[in-house]
Amino acid sequence: MNPEGRPILSLSQRLHDTFEPKLQDLATALRGRFPACVFHVLHVQAAERSDHPHFLMYLDCLFPRMVPGACDNLALEIEAWDLDGRARINAGLTWGQCDLAEETSESAPKWATLMPPDFDDTWTSSKDWPAATLETLARLEADFPRLMKSFEEIVARASALLV
Repeated sequence: MNPEGRPILSLSQRLHDTFEPKLQDLATALRGRFPACVFHVLHVQAAERSDHPHFLMYLDCLFPRMVPGACDNLALEIEAWDLDGRARINAGLTWGQCDLAEETSESAPKWATLMPPDFDDTWTSSKDWPAATLETLARLEADFPRLMKSFEEIVARASALLV
């Protein structure tokens, strides 16, 4: 059940069915354009008996050798939390572990916080995320092409820094 009390397709299954093909298509296209990078589409379903069952799906780009101090990966993520309660959802682009180099430091904060417009990048807890209502899922799906395009543009810019 969603917060509105209506049954919906399993949230994790719905996210998988909606976004996995799009992420796979993007990964395939980017592998052809950026052969030095490694792209993975992964998903993780937390154990249903955990305190907070959750689902995470992402497209990850692993960069080979970047300039010293630069991030080594970028991910386009979709995450749902508290699947057996009041499910919440979030999505966005995130950098992996890094100490940003000069070239990337100026624009990295903008890249690292790209999220659907009505999602807040200052949330410190999954409890702050929006409820996974049908309306929220529809807004995320409508905004997903922008997130995919941003991911592609960032991969292109970061790939130019490969040494």
